[in-house]
Amino acid sequence: MKTKIKFLFATLMLFCIAQVNAQNNCNKICGANAGADKTSTCPGNCVSIGVSGCGTAPSGASCSGAMAYSWAPGGMTTCTPTVCPTVTTNYTLYVTFTCGSTALADCCCDGCGGTTCGSGTANPCNGTVVRNDIMKVTVNNTGCRLINPESTPLVENADVSIFPNPSNGNISLKFSK
Repeated sequence: MKTKIKFLFATLMLFCIAQVNAQNNCNKICGANAGADKTSTCPGNCVSIGVSGCGTAPSGASCSGAMAYSWAPGGMTTCTPTVCPTVTTNYTLYVTFTCGSTALADCCCDGCGGTTCGSGTANPCNGTVVRNDIMKVTVNNTGCRLINPESTPLVENADVSIFPNPSNGNISLKFSK
């Protein structure tokens, strides 16, 4: 009797797991990846932000033609734009997934409408889902006056050390500010 109960329980568990997996196929987690924070060495210096493949869909989902990208501020529409901030700025990447069309039936993100998914289905999921991610570009003013004196405010009383003294022609500068 115990063996029959264990078998029945195991069968029921497998059935439940199969149902959850089927539902997960219609609720794929889609996301946005803005990449790691960056540092710009001086105000106005340009840096590349984002990462290749910034819109993420589960393995096997054919969503590449169903994603649109937008960055704020700036309105750039690629995964890896170049920005030239003058102050520390947070950039938000928005990825819009167009769910379901017949050709893109596998792109069935969580939050899309519809009840079925999978390539060639008569009633694919539909609608759009927007995901976002934020990254920061920190503008660092340290040492910019030497690199670009016209665009960086003058620092007075900075305590500068020059060494070695005497030198062999090569010197080092150390600033306290």
